[in-house]
Parts: sequence; C-alpha cells; structure tokens
Amino acid sequence: MPSFLLRSVAVRHTSTTFSVPCALRARGLSALASEPVAATTNSITDEVTQNDEVHGHEEISARQKRFTPETLFSRNYIGQVSLPAEIVDAITGELRGVNRKQLKRSVTRIQTSLRSTGSAAKLTKYTKQTGEIVPLIDPHTIHYGDIESLAFLAARTGPTYAALWNVLKQLEKRIPTFSPKSVLDFASGPGTALWAVNRVWPDSVEQNVAIDISEPMLGISERLASKEGITLRSLQTRRFLPSSPLPNTTKADLVIANFALSDLTTDAIRQSTVKTLWEHTGDILVLVDRGTPAGSKYITDARQWILDHENQVEESTTAIKDELKITETKTGAHIVAPCPHMQTCPLITHKTWCHFSQKVLRNTHMLTTKQCKQDHEDIKFSFVILRRGHLQNSSSPSTIPEKSFAFPRLIAPPKKNGGHVILDWCGTSGKIERTVVSKAKGGKEAYLAARKSHWGDLWPYKSSSKVIVREGTHVAEEEDDGDLDDHEHVADRFVR
Repeated sequence: MPSFLLRSVAVRHTSTTFSVPCALRARGLSALASEPVAATTNSITDEVTQNDEVHGHEEISARQKRFTPETLFSRNYIGQVSLPAEIVDAITGELRGVNRKQLKRSVTRIQTSLRSTGSAAKLTKYTKQTGEIVPLIDPHTIHYGDIESLAFLAARTGPTYAALWNVLKQLEKRIPTFSPKSVLDFASGPGTALWAVNRVWPDSVEQNVAIDISEPMLGISERLASKEGITLRSLQTRRFLPSSPLPNTTKADLVIANFALSDLTTDAIRQSTVKTLWEHTGDILVLVDRGTPAGSKYITDARQWILDHENQVEESTTAIKDELKITETKTGAHIVAPCPHMQTCPLITHKTWCHFSQKVLRNTHMLTTKQCKQDHEDIKFSFVILRRGHLQNSSSPSTIPEKSFAFPRLIAPPKKNGGHVILDWCGTSGKIERTVVSKAKGGKEAYLAARKSHWGDLWPYKSSSKVIVREGTHVAEEEDDGDLDDHEHVADRFVR
C-alpha cells in the first residue's frame, strides 16, 4: 500500500473519526434518526454537550464551567432535528406498495401549489402571445386525496415536525411546570404536531384531538396512532373546528396551529380562526407559520389581536356602573415566546421580519420523493406562544425560567468580527436594538457567550456598551426563497 494511504488510514484510526459520504449516510437515516437532545431546566447543560460525548467527561465538564447557568439556559440551538426512527418506520409501512413515480409527481404538485401562494405569489412573466404580464404561477390550492396525503406524509412531515419541535422545547424550558393533559391540533395533516407533543410530554398527555378537512389525512392519523413509537392516547379526529367547545367538553390545555394560517384565504377568515382557536384554549396556544414576511405578518396579527382582546379594560356603559366607576377586566394573556415584551411588534416597520431557522436531517423518503442531493435542509418559521392570564412580574425572580422573561432575544445571526461581536435583538423596551460585545468592555465571559450565540437565543447579560435603537422605515417585502424547503408548508385548511 502506498505510504500516503498508510498515513491517511493511521490518522483516521487514531482520531476515531471517519468521513461517511452523503449518499451512504442518507441510506441509513431511518435507522439512525432520533429526536434531538435539548436542554431542560433540570439539565440545562445538556444542550452544550449533546454533540461532544466523544471528548470524555473531563472535557465536557470544562466546557460547562465556561458558561453561567443563565447563558446555557438562554441557548435555543438544538442542532439537526429528524423524525424519530419509529415514525420513519411507520411512514415506510404506510407508503409500501405506492407507485413511486406517482408519489413524486404529487410532491411536485404540492410544492408548486405552496409556492403559488407563497414566495412566487408576486412574481410575474410577460407573454408574447397576448402581450400581457401574468402571474408566474397562478395561485391555487390542491385537494388532498389519497395520493396527495401520502405525498405530504413522505415529503413534508420532516420539516414541519422539526420547526414545531424547536418551539415546543422552548415552551418546555420556559415553563417547566407545564404538562398538558389534552392537546388540540388544528390543520393536523397526518398528525405531525401530535407526534411532537407526545414525545416532549410522553407521560402527561391523555387526550389528542386532530382536526383536518381531508379525510385521507385523518385516516393516516388514525392508522399511525397505534404504531410503536407514535402511540396517541384517546385520539379523536374531526373534519371541522367548532366555533366554541362542544357541550360536556373542556378546553384543551394546549392548542396548536402548525403552518395553517398562511393557507387561509383572507385576513377575516384568519382572524375568525384565531378567535376560535383561542376560545378552545384552556392554557397555552402555539401558532407556527412560514418564515416569510407574509407568514410573519399573520403571526404578528394573531398575536396582537389576542393581546388587545384579552388585556383591554372595558368601561361599563350602564348608568349604575358608570356611577360606581366599575370596570371589567378580561382574564388576560401574555407571551411566553419569542417576544420579551407585550407591545406592538417593532419589526412591522423594518425590512426584516420575525422568523427563525431550524436545520432538518432529511430521511430516505424526503430524499427520494423530493429528488434532492443534500441530506439536510433549513426550515424557516415564525411563531408565537401565548398563555392565558397575566404574566406575574416579580421584582426578584428566583429561578432562571422566571428571569428569562426579561432577557432580549437575538433576531438575526450574530456578526462575529475580530475582537468584537455585533448583536441585534428585540428588547424588553419593545424596540429593535443593537449593541457591540467585546472582550475589553464586556469582559471575557460575555464575549465568549456572544461568540457562541446563535440566531434565536436569549441574551442574559447587561450591555456594557451603548445600545443603539434601530428605527424601521420600510415594510418587509416577500423574498424569493429559491427553495421551497426553506419556507413553504402544509395544505389548504378550512374552518367550518
């Protein structure tokens, strides 16, 4: 064997690291996929070391000591997320015997449909025959029949699961005492959100409700509900969302609308849907949507409507109450994440918009049906978590989760330069702010935390340099995402 090959083999053997080609990794994804390990309040240091087990306990301990508990808690980066192996196996069984060519064509139709109401909605083209400027893709939706539902199961469950997993792990960390017993998933598709919820809180969820207009989608939910690794206790499926909770039923502890608002046709329908979802919410409402300017706007509008509706003080109009100056206050609502304030979103006047990113590890079904070469993709999403009741502000919060409600959130990737890091965040003042963290001014600890920070993290340190308020003068425009995988999700859903 040539000497250079011997050296190469020796180096690889000594370091115990091996380079596995992308194609080989892809073939084994179904066997290796599992949900990621994320930090919890009981083990807030796990997140830093989840990818460093090979370095040994001594090095892991040293890495932990470099950061404060507040810094470790503030990190929302969880690495790549993939569908758990048991779910991938269940999907494989569901797709067994399906014509692959037909499946690929249906995936393409879904992608085209979602683009037509998303990133390509404002794109136009010139036609020589008529001399007119027409939409590049005519806006349209598709009916989710049997083959379309299977195509969605194969290609779209991975990204939607990953985005919601990120959001639910933040909820779990922010409110460690929250353990939902009942969950309602609006526009459930094959039940993706219910899979994630039952893995985050496997012991507490006792009732699952899936709502979707497509009967084939609900059929898939029911068939997969009893599979090993998915088990959904007391699953109920419905084709419509009642305007109010049904008689003899209680409100759900957790209500989720995962990538549904963008697929409703008008603002009036969206507002009506949000109102109905809030009526069904007993404790927490989670809204997740596309990471586009339009998707962010829908989340922002829903956020503002609920806050205005629940926190306003209604003056009585009756003569007696006017005389007594009695006021009626609603039960209230507050934001759990991502906003560190209750004011109007400051990004509505900026070129950018509120959204975040999560890396998704593609499984074998995503690779084959979407005909892609890379084994991963980035899903962009906007979200808000709202809870009933007023936020109990304490002058001296005792726990890190309580303290975290006063931490600003990074709204963009940190700009890491030589000797300093530029951070843009949404602050408790309700404004977009920028500061510079350097070793000279901020200290070694804050500087190291800034170097290791990620887009979407909280920032637990007080700024040691001047904080600049960034005033917005422009409204965000729809970006051409180029790849549907980054932004577009889910089918057309309705409320009856």
